[in-house]
Amino acid sequence: MDYMSVVQKEMQLNTEEISELKSFMERLISESQKEGIHFSESRKIAVAAHYISLIRRLKAGECLPEMDLSAVESQLDGKIMDIALKSAEPIFSKYNLDVDEREVILIATHIGAAKEEQNKSEINSLEEGKL
Repeated sequence: MDYMSVVQKEMQLNTEEISELKSFMERLISESQKEGIHFSESRKIAVAAHYISLIRRLKAGECLPEMDLSAVESQLDGKIMDIALKSAEPIFSKYNLDVDEREVILIATHIGAAKEEQNKSEINSLEEGKL
């Protein structure tokens, strides 16, 4: 079962949410691949679930609680932040809202986690090849 089917079933997505999610994920994956970052299926599920929660918060006029994410942001590569921003801007624009930097940082953590998973997988493959 692909990640979209899992998210659609688990989060009971409507047609509009499915369309928005597909668009977001295509942007995110495309921008990430330009930097050599690839997402596992489980990472796609995690970021897709986050994005649907973001859409639902925006539709309900809600936002994340105040929190200091500066320590998290300082750990993230600038390119990863750029990918997250490019991916998030269209949804905020759709709802005529300023981009919430906290949301961008949280999306960036998913991208960073995907990069870390990929790096670990590559290291494991290299180590296995040496044995």
